[in-house]
Amino acid sequence: MKKRNRKKRGISRFILLSIAILILAYSIWSGMILVLKRMDLFKIKRIEIVGNKNLDSNFLKNLSKEFIGKNLFEISHSDILIKYDNIIRVKKVEIRKKLPDTISIRIIERIGILYVKTLEGDFFPIDDEKIVLDKADFYFSEDLPVISLSLNKDYLKLGEKIKDDQLNKIINLYKKIQKIDPVFLTNISEFYITDNDVYFVDSQNGCRVILGEDELDSKIKRFLFLRSNKGFERNSIVDLRFKNQIIVR
Repeated sequence: MKKRNRKKRGISRFILLSIAILILAYSIWSGMILVLKRMDLFKIKRIEIVGNKNLDSNFLKNLSKEFIGKNLFEISHSDILIKYDNIIRVKKVEIRKKLPDTISIRIIERIGILYVKTLEGDFFPIDDEKIVLDKADFYFSEDLPVISLSLNKDYLKLGEKIKDDQLNKIINLYKKIQKIDPVFLTNISEFYITDNDVYFVDSQNGCRVILGEDELDSKIKRFLFLRSNKGFERNSIVDLRFKNQIIVR
């Protein structure tokens, strides 16, 4: 019984000692932070923007310019993140504090992969998560394939995901092709669905292609070989759904 009591007292002392050490460490750390917050050495002199592709660096930098002159240790990550919350094109923000006087802000953008054409003839870029993005003249790199969906313009909301079965089917095919041959996607000008099959238009000669859903790697290679050696007439339909066959009509 005495041994048990000594063991319990020993555990209790160990717990109390651990708590005391944690409190002491926290007090020392808090004191250090308080001292650092008062040092002019750590006043922010530079905002660094990295990772952006389409969004203008000066525009992104100006959103955080109010932090210039403030102490690096007074600014929390949430103070910075809130500045970029309402930008549809910003998917994620990563923040690093570089001693003694720099904040580095890495911008991960939402990049358009397709243009959705509405019933009214308007075009809206969407990313790989089907989020509707804003469009502007300075998104020069977005020369994107078009998809025509039977959707009203009012149905598409900036910053929100499109829920549409046809779009899901096209996006699935897009992602499969992207994994196999990203360069091949640059030759596609349009996707559309007829009788539940996904077609795309080859921008080099205007033929319409049906790949189907399986063995896409070999089908793409077969199509590219025939296109470079034989070619296809404009508006012809190249059907690759069947194994080891190409039907052109």
